[in-house]
Amino acid sequence: MRDRRPPSPEHIEVTAGDGQVKISWEYQPYKGDPDDITIGFNIYRRMKDGEFQKINRVLALRQEDLKYRTDINVENNTTYTYYVRAVDFIGRESQPSVYASATPTDITPPSFPEGLDAISKEGAILLTWRMNLELDLSHYDVYRSLDMHGEYEKINAFPIPGDHPRYLDTTVYAGPTYFYQVKAVDTSGNESEFSNIINGFPLDTTPPSPPEKLAGTTAEQNVVLRWEAPADRDLKGYYVYRKKPGETNFMRLTGDVLPKDELQYEDRGFTGKGLWGGEDYVYGVSSVDNSFNESVMRIITITVPDLEPPTPPLGCHARGKRDGSILVYWQPSMSLDVIKYRVYRVPSDKSAPVLEFDKETFEFVDTSTVPGTTYSYQVSAIDNYGNESERTPATEVTARDLDAPPPPAHVRAVVVKDGIRITWKAVEEHDLQGYNVYRMDIPNGVAKKINDEPIQETVFLDPGGSAGQYYRVTSLDTSGNENHMSRAVEAVAAKTK
Repeated sequence: MRDRRPPSPEHIEVTAGDGQVKISWEYQPYKGDPDDITIGFNIYRRMKDGEFQKINRVLALRQEDLKYRTDINVENNTTYTYYVRAVDFIGRESQPSVYASATPTDITPPSFPEGLDAISKEGAILLTWRMNLELDLSHYDVYRSLDMHGEYEKINAFPIPGDHPRYLDTTVYAGPTYFYQVKAVDTSGNESEFSNIINGFPLDTTPPSPPEKLAGTTAEQNVVLRWEAPADRDLKGYYVYRKKPGETNFMRLTGDVLPKDELQYEDRGFTGKGLWGGEDYVYGVSSVDNSFNESVMRIITITVPDLEPPTPPLGCHARGKRDGSILVYWQPSMSLDVIKYRVYRVPSDKSAPVLEFDKETFEFVDTSTVPGTTYSYQVSAIDNYGNESERTPATEVTARDLDAPPPPAHVRAVVVKDGIRITWKAVEEHDLQGYNVYRMDIPNGVAKKINDEPIQETVFLDPGGSAGQYYRVTSLDTSGNENHMSRAVEAVAAKTK
């Protein structure tokens, strides 16, 4: 039997929009055929894998210029599948058209937040605004700039909940003017336009940290203070103060705030001609922030030096000693502020200080001399401000060592496989050059030196010696003095246990 149902619609297309889906189709045009009795269309829809349901309550009439309908009963981000059936005037429906699917998407941004206001807090700025009423509102983002018409940067690390229209900005400090705008964002990620612009300032009643590592030096009669800047972001600069020890109040030396990038100050005194030499001065340096809060002071006491040198010592004398050293002695300076003496030695044409002594010392023994060398000595006085007096007239003396070093002790001569092994105890002498070893056939016989160079150790092997011969060890200093006073010992066989 011939199927008398109307033909199915063709070329079904669905187009998703914001909260709606447009369904369009094509159908053969009416040409007067008496069998063409189609009068309209029914549209069917399902969600995901559910059942199809007709969504038009009244028939979508067959019109050549209107072959689409819009489904507004949809939810964004949900997928819908559609087909269309043709209907004739008897009520018969055609076979379903092909299926077509679409997912409507939210592309409508929320309205911008209204009523943005800024409230100053201690070290922070509180932003408030009226809550948006969109049902799909997700959150807010806050943007900040230091220029009203400049570029704004988002400053909230996490989304601000939609039901919490406020934000406390704690990343600010006193000084700059901060400008803010807020955006609303819906669950689909659509962003609103910026809110109104508002500016704000944080309150600041907290003083900054004091300067770091305050130090002072003197330049002639002036005092130079130096310090390091604290880490406070709202630092404006510094105040510098001075007083004398024992005084209660400081006098501020800087009328205006010293700029924050100037980390030193030179005090040239009351009249600009320097401060009094030999006097103590107490200085204080404080930090000042942009709100003119002032820190506690860093305190330092500086002594302005006395530039007048002391009188020189009353003469310098020197004499040689038997051991080759030189005794140097002098009379004290008459100045009361002397703290030490400086001794100069001139071994040739070069002069350099060799030693310094406290003010109670008036002599020393120079043991670093070389016998046979002539030395010249001068002494100067140093006061507690570092001033040095003139040197005393030079005194000269030649170093001579007249004493031989002590003889070696505990000399032993033992027969070993390779000859005779001679040992002795070391001699403690500052100018010791070494040792010589002598061999004899009888205790008081003719001694023959058997080493070529002075021996530096306390052991010597005589490969040409034999048992029954005698040995004596001498000590030798750098002045050529040799001590022959050690006892002659006989070479004997080693004792066995």
